[in-house]
Amino acid sequence: MFAIFPTIKSVRIHRCEFGKSLDPLLRALTYTPGQNVLFPKLADFELVPDTKKSPFLNLTPTILSRMVLSRWWSKETDSGQESLIHNGLVALQRVTLRGIRFKQDAHITSMSKLPGLVVDIK
Repeated sequence: MFAIFPTIKSVRIHRCEFGKSLDPLLRALTYTPGQNVLFPKLADFELVPDTKKSPFLNLTPTILSRMVLSRWWSKETDSGQESLIHNGLVALQRVTLRGIRFKQDAHITSMSKLPGLVVDIK
């Protein structure tokens, strides 16, 4: 269904409900060479839980980081070739995770160290 929206640049999922797994969505957003990906122009991704219910989201940090890494590459090394390699996929520029509590997780920490990617965890 979302393939008909190939120009969407920003996805904000607000009031995510606790108990509903976000892993299937994150897998669908993960770029795999040779396969279609949802929102190929996605540059800005945001998740905000429904804090009235719970600040914890049902998602696997490794799946979140896999999605981010599949859509990110350093602008310093991008000579226009990365876009060609990724079949027109736009590099992810911002990931915002508001009000989401994670246990200390190396996958989330490593995302925040990627050059050129703004990771906003509040």
